[in-house]
Amino acid sequence: MDGIHRQQHSSRQAFIVGGVFLAVICLYALFFIYPSYRLVSRTRQAVVEQTAKIDRLKILYPVLARSKTLEQNPFEHLLPFPDRIRIHRDALSQLSGKIFDTANHNQLTLFESDFDINSLKNDSRFASITVKLKGELFDFRRFLIDIIALDFFDSIENLSISSHKGPIKEFNVTLNIKIKKNGS
Repeated sequence: MDGIHRQQHSSRQAFIVGGVFLAVICLYALFFIYPSYRLVSRTRQAVVEQTAKIDRLKILYPVLARSKTLEQNPFEHLLPFPDRIRIHRDALSQLSGKIFDTANHNQLTLFESDFDINSLKNDSRFASITVKLKGELFDFRRFLIDIIALDFFDSIENLSISSHKGPIKEFNVTLNIKIKKNGS
């Protein structure tokens, strides 16, 4: 019986040693292998994110290169207007024709143009003309650019846009024109 008891004792002792060994392996895995696994997992995720970021940057790089070249060019804050001259009062009669031609050139319909008589009576250096047009907004934009390019143009005093059905709109604009004083 003594042999059976020793055999049970050594079997129990082997079982305890095996359990302790298994517990040590589990603790080793818990404290050393699992954190390494999590670190590898995070590293893989970071690599995927960085790869996606690099792909986006590859797409944006030409834009960056273009902006760098544009950054080197000096930027003028003013539009390049031509030198302004004053037209003679006798030439005002031809002004309506120029405005009409400019409107037609930009696919606009000029249906009214009126000079401000008061600006012509006194000794003013400017003449005002009110112009009413019909057409599309982008055509009107081109019209304004062409009018501003005239060398005797001074300023726009009043501008209104009336919307109608569809793309056709009515435009009302008052233009100031530089004119020579009487006797000069």
